[in-house]
Order: sequence, then structure tokens, then C-alpha cells
Amino acid sequence: PQDIASGSFSSPSPVRTVIAADFDNDQELDIFFNNIAYRGHAPNRLFRVARRAGADPQIEELNVGEAAEPQGRGTGATVTDFDGDGQLDLLVAHGESASQPISVFKVTQGSSNHWLRVIPRTRFGSFARGARVTAYTNQSGALMRIIDGGSGYLCEMEPVAHFGLGKDEVTVVEVYWPDGRSVARPLQPGDMNSVMEIGYPKEGEESVLTPDTQCGEGFFVKNGRCAGI
Repeated sequence: PQDIASGSFSSPSPVRTVIAADFDNDQELDIFFNNIAYRGHAPNRLFRVARRAGADPQIEELNVGEAAEPQGRGTGATVTDFDGDGQLDLLVAHGESASQPISVFKVTQGSSNHWLRVIPRTRFGSFARGARVTAYTNQSGALMRIIDGGSGYLCEMEPVAHFGLGKDEVTVVEVYWPDGRSVARPLQPGDMNSVMEIGYPKEGEESVLTPDTQCGEGFFVKNGRCAGI
């Protein structure tokens, strides 16, 4: 493996939590470093990981605004769509030695971009930890998320697969549960900008895509599922 980190990204800092999320729904993952004061102040930092055709991703540092919190007293952070507008909000907890309020930071960039949120369920209706969710898009290939507990110290991520889509649209969503069961669901343009819950398939109810299903650029239907060309 080759180290492709930029100089600023690889610069050491006292990180408590690392979050990878698409805050502005442009399809590119952003990486947030939640730092804690350790031998001096250490502000939080934000980076964008931008994909490039035929080249390694480009990592650039972004202006994190008020979420920099220069005093560097974060003890945990998480993301969720706090107000239901389809954009991820950042929640940061503070104060290991003294009680301080939780901060909620709202992103204002990318409000016109498309998005999709997928919530897989277990057979008992609870959140399906360990499920893999893949969104096949018209023009941008496949995007994948894992439903897990995430990602840092004294915090837990939401059990939702959040996809920022830019101006693109999802054609098919596939969910694979840890036991091997799976569901494939074709989508329409009107399904964008919504929250979709997908239940665990009962015996014999695993859906199969028809051969004429459009999986998007670079993919086709094989054995009832989208596959790469």
C-alpha cells in the first residue's frame, strides 16, 4: 500500500474521534478530526477526500468554521440528520474535567444536492448492525456504507447509511445482512431526498432484479443483482 496522505492530513494531533461522512452531499467523503486539549490547544480539523479518475484521491483541508473550536476540548463527536433536512449535522461533546454543553453544528453548503438515507432492519425490527448497503447511481458508480457503531471515544454513529449524491440519482439499492440474506430494490428519481427503511427478508422473499433493470454506469444485472462490467 502507498501512503497518499497530504502533509496537513498526516500532521499529528491529539485526536479523540475520527468521522468520515459526506457533510455537503457532494458524493465525496469528508473526514473530521475531533481533537482534545493535550499539552496545549488543538482545534478540530476537516478534510475532503476527492476521487480522481485514473489517479489517487486528493486530500485537502477545508475551513471547518466555528466547529474548529480552537480550545480543543472535544471528548467525542458524532453525526446525524438532526433536523431532518437530509444534511448531516455535527454534534460535539466537551468537558472531561468540567461540564460543558454539547455543540451542534449545521452545514450550510450543498443544500441543493440530492441525498438518500437507508435504514436496514433485522428480523426483529432493530437496527441491522453489520449490514452492507450499496447504492448504484446513474453516473457515478457504486457507493457503499456499513451499518456499524463507529468511530471514536465516548461516542457512537447513527445506524443509517447516508448517501450524498450531488446531482446524480440512485438506480438500485442493495442490502446484505451479516447472515448472507440480501435485498435489491430498484428506485425512481422521485425516491431521492428521502429516508428508506428496508426490512429483513423472510424465507423465500429475497427480491431479484429483472434483466432489464438499469443498474447505472459500469454495472449490469447478473443473477438478480447488480454486477460490474
